[in-house]
Amino acid sequence: MDLDAFRRSARQWLASEATDAPPDYGAIVPEQWADAGRRWQRHVHDSGFAGIHWPVRFGGRGLSPAHTSVWVEECARAGVPPYLNMVGLVLTAEALLAFGTERQQSAHLPALASGAALWCQMFSEPDAGSDLAHLRTVAIRDGEGWRLEGQKVWTSNAHFADWAICLARTDLEAPAHRGLSLFLLDVHSPGVTVLPLRQMTGQREFAQVVLDGVAVPSEALLGDVNGGWRVTMSTLGHERDHVGGLVISMNHQIAETVRYLDEATPVAKDRAVRLWTRGRALGHLGQQRARLGDAGASLMKLGVTGLGLEHADLTAALAGPAATVSGPAASRVGAAPALGIAGGTTEVQKSIIAERLLGLPR
Repeated sequence: MDLDAFRRSARQWLASEATDAPPDYGAIVPEQWADAGRRWQRHVHDSGFAGIHWPVRFGGRGLSPAHTSVWVEECARAGVPPYLNMVGLVLTAEALLAFGTERQQSAHLPALASGAALWCQMFSEPDAGSDLAHLRTVAIRDGEGWRLEGQKVWTSNAHFADWAICLARTDLEAPAHRGLSLFLLDVHSPGVTVLPLRQMTGQREFAQVVLDGVAVPSEALLGDVNGGWRVTMSTLGHERDHVGGLVISMNHQIAETVRYLDEATPVAKDRAVRLWTRGRALGHLGQQRARLGDAGASLMKLGVTGLGLEHADLTAALAGPAATVSGPAASRVGAAPALGIAGGTTEVQKSIIAERLLGLPR
């Protein structure tokens, strides 16, 4: 199926089925929408729109990544989630497709596509967020398998996830980037303690995870021993590739703000139109993603962060003092700072752009 025909079929299906979907909650499914998100993922899967570019034998459709991008765009326009959560259907799935064994792919991809298994990502630690290569969680050889010891934090969806991709150090003597390995971890394993963290928005999107002698079998290793950094960088690259859908969703939100400005001051109207214009420009920049290479994803991430922060600030200005108390404006203001951290901090994105796009020295 060519892209135009696929877009028409996706748009037609969404027009008739979107009323049964949860709202477009973004990359991470909120706790209160987890059950609805699973049902929606099952419906998407049964209708042929899950794992669109995956091999058919793993529950996919055998099309191309470009078809998947069309699906993400059309879902953003319809205001519905394109998948249960990005960690599972994008990051974990792409890692399995690129580095997994046939047995790992067969065991996990169908459950991912249908929403039967919800995944989280155990990367960041209390002392290793942006400096991920210096994480301290260790995986120690234990007979034929491994034993995990350490802590993870800011793990989205961990308190209701079934599985995790977990990065741990397997060689204490190797340079930081070269002694890491990636594991497929059953979150319900003995020794895994998940402690939800409540944010200032009142939500519990994140959790701290304690790994206390968690046994994992040898077949849980994804990729090569001490080859986890390569798998991780590939995985995070796919995360940034899906920012385009976030731009479309954010532009819809900005357009809604612009539409209800009749009572606003001229200054507020000017801010809103400038923001709308920037959002449209960022959307067009996204169409140049392939030409810009890896740094293009960082440009998009940086742009989305700026749009989100400014939109939250404008929403607060329009709401007035109520934005400091409760309601949509207060929630948006409280959540906005996370945009500059999640998916790679603003400082990291600027470094990538400086080195890989502008050719500046490290």
